[in-house]
Amino acid sequence: MCLSDEELPADVEQQTERVRVQLEDRAIIVINDPHLLQPDLNHLQIAKRVKECVYLSDPGPHAIILVLQHNDFNEENIRRVKYVLKQFSDKAIKHTIVLTTDKETLGFSLASVIKNNAMHQLIKECGGGHIHFDQRQPGCYSEIIQRVEKIKDEYEKC
Repeated sequence: MCLSDEELPADVEQQTERVRVQLEDRAIIVINDPHLLQPDLNHLQIAKRVKECVYLSDPGPHAIILVLQHNDFNEENIRRVKYVLKQFSDKAIKHTIVLTTDKETLGFSLASVIKNNAMHQLIKECGGGHIHFDQRQPGCYSEIIQRVEKIKDEYEKC
């Protein structure tokens, strides 16, 4: 069953957000759509949100950062993520970084992520790999910037 925009819960109607941030002497534009992977969105709504993200990130997007929770990620989620990424482009998954914040992935190790087969599969396919985000750790922002720069450089070579 597909839902129209009017039938979505109020919290899903939140608009895509464009924020300019200064991160380690770099001006970065972050496009945030916290509901893009919402299970109740139909294909038309996903396409609309993706178009908005692309429009707001012009001339990008250069990289996509998926913020995911290890515990909650399953096979259905991987299908949804791949569908949404494909709406950006056929190559979007190669420009994607999986970012986790939950304790199971603490320590920048994939050991616990491998236990979750769906998460492991997605990380293997993503060109930016996996980063565990812990703002208490020095260098976590640097690692994100380095990965985005690497993805951007590879994109510009094509």
